[in-house]
Amino acid sequence: MRVRFIGQMPAQGYSGGRLAALTQAEGLAMNGCTVDFLVDTIPEMAADFSTFSQVPLIQVDPSHLSAQVDHAIDVVIVVPSTGLVSQHAEWARHAVECRAKLVLMNFETPNWFNAVSPYKRSPERWTGWNIVAEFADMVLSISGEGSRYAAQYFRQAPDYCQFDFVWPGINTILADQAPAATTRDKTIVLLSRADRHKGFDQLDPLLTPELSEYKIIFIVGSVDTSLRRLERLRQRLARFSIQLEVQQNLPTIEKFRLLKQASLLYFPSRFEGFGIPPLEAAYCYLPVACSDLPVLREFGGAAFAYGDPTDVGNMRQAVLTALTMQDSVAAEHERMSDIARIESYGAKTRVKLEGLF
Repeated sequence: MRVRFIGQMPAQGYSGGRLAALTQAEGLAMNGCTVDFLVDTIPEMAADFSTFSQVPLIQVDPSHLSAQVDHAIDVVIVVPSTGLVSQHAEWARHAVECRAKLVLMNFETPNWFNAVSPYKRSPERWTGWNIVAEFADMVLSISGEGSRYAAQYFRQAPDYCQFDFVWPGINTILADQAPAATTRDKTIVLLSRADRHKGFDQLDPLLTPELSEYKIIFIVGSVDTSLRRLERLRQRLARFSIQLEVQQNLPTIEKFRLLKQASLLYFPSRFEGFGIPPLEAAYCYLPVACSDLPVLREFGGAAFAYGDPTDVGNMRQAVLTALTMQDSVAAEHERMSDIARIESYGAKTRVKLEGLF
């Protein structure tokens, strides 16, 4: 099967959706597909796959793809972005010109985001996605919850359009290269950015004497003015003898090393299309305290402790519970590993794509 991905990429930094697409592309290649990826720029994230990559990233002008038409391609997967309306139309047209099946990779839809997140977004951000959906043979979401909302939202999709989902995997090849620690440090990891819906400000549950002598490591992708607020938090944490350390642009291999030696991942996000950081943590045998979102329960099951980040006492109890869940995390590891492994992600995706023919 010949599969082509098309999407915009950030030159630097981290994007969970684009990382999922790169992982999916490599997973398909591991499962016998011939895959390429048309991008506007080569992302630094691609370096994480360089030692085993089978997917060429082809830098093109994404608004003019006529020169890349190839009738041997079976499936075109569009990795959408907010905005870029005319480019999304070109990407859909490219699939038609290639005589290929068109798949929209769906991360989230506005009806879902605005139903769950207290911070609303204009549906206009999804205009380009709507254009692709109008011609799509499949809308392939990254969660079952997301697929349910997508079927309600993309009403303009053809009658033959399939709505399905595959949970994203992670770069388990790189994760396996990170050394495992013999003992766990008294460290709590937060993987986030300063978007309000990511729970950046939901840190009060960590202000408790039970976490005395712990260190909180905040991993962020880039410098943001919101980090100034962390200095105030640092002072508050110090009253409980809790340290705060901020890591910016941490190499992925170092992130996995940290996940393997920490005691907890704290993940108070108010909305997720899936939740890659908790999956990465579970793969590294790290307990997780996270928001009680249906999408996290969908794949997390008994591997996570759930709480309400707006209820300090409730979320604090989830944190303290998670710190005692090593046995539960170990019991769930085989199931979570099947979700996480990059080759498993590719195999499951291939099955979905074969259903188009």
